[in-house]
Amino acid sequence: MKLLPRIFGALVGVLVVSFIGFNVAIAAFRDRLFDLNVHRLDAWVEAGADPKAIQTVVENCGQLVMAQAGWFERIQLATYLRDELDFRVDVCTKMTANRVYKQPEFDNPEAVKMICWDTHPYHRVFVRLCEHAGLRPAE
Repeated sequence: MKLLPRIFGALVGVLVVSFIGFNVAIAAFRDRLFDLNVHRLDAWVEAGADPKAIQTVVENCGQLVMAQAGWFERIQLATYLRDELDFRVDVCTKMTANRVYKQPEFDNPEAVKMICWDTHPYHRVFVRLCEHAGLRPAE
């Protein structure tokens, strides 16, 4: 009977360590995907920001937003929160275009504050994009 609690304790320990390791790996993978998609957005800007190729920006922003969402949030965005997904992709697209073609939304300090300076950002992707676009200094 004393063996059963030890086995159970070991099993719980293995599960906790696996959970922590999995989350660390996912965070590193998300960072890599962020860098990859931002690199693609940078390439569009550096190539002259052809407005006819804006669809590539929209696609990369969509991939970036989905990659940065958690697994449950990703399911929500893909199903019944499509408006929220569209909003995030639009913000990313406009923020990228703003680097070359000034977007009126980013001339409004209140809008920039709302997107880039939230004290408790639910969407960390906006903070990172704001830093990359120069709308907020890097932390």
